[in-house]
Amino acid sequence: MWDTTIGVPDCGAGCAGVTRTSWCATSERAETIGLIVNYINGAQKGQQPHDLSDLLAMLGRLPAGQHRVALALVVGPSAPTYPEVASRLGVHVGTVHRHLGRVRAKHPEVYAALMAERRRQLERRHERAVLRAELRSRAWRRRQANRRYRARYGRWPWEPRW
Repeated sequence: MWDTTIGVPDCGAGCAGVTRTSWCATSERAETIGLIVNYINGAQKGQQPHDLSDLLAMLGRLPAGQHRVALALVVGPSAPTYPEVASRLGVHVGTVHRHLGRVRAKHPEVYAALMAERRRQLERRHERAVLRAELRSRAWRRRQANRRYRARYGRWPWEPRW
């Protein structure tokens, strides 16, 4: 289906009514709009909602393909990898790289803002990964201590002594 409007209707980012000719599946567009609105309303820790709306306004100046890739890269609760973005959009990962390279070359201020938001997302993802690793290490050390206890006393720590 051919669609001539791309952008979020009245999201406050200034991208409502941006007209471009592009192919867009209605369900994909509705999902993207929902993600944007949820992300703006529930601004993540340490981030102001207007920061993202400023970025969305800048993304409105990009051509349709670059706009889709950039939007898919920063919208959502987690920081998707480039292959995840490519599969979500139904394009090859090289297309994602190419579009981002074009944004970097032709719109350096938009690229800088996009990568700043991406950096914030990746920092949050890294914090979660460090926490998961710490919890896993604690569980492993606890299991090791239990095994040593059993080797020394002949029973598990949670078993009664008699």
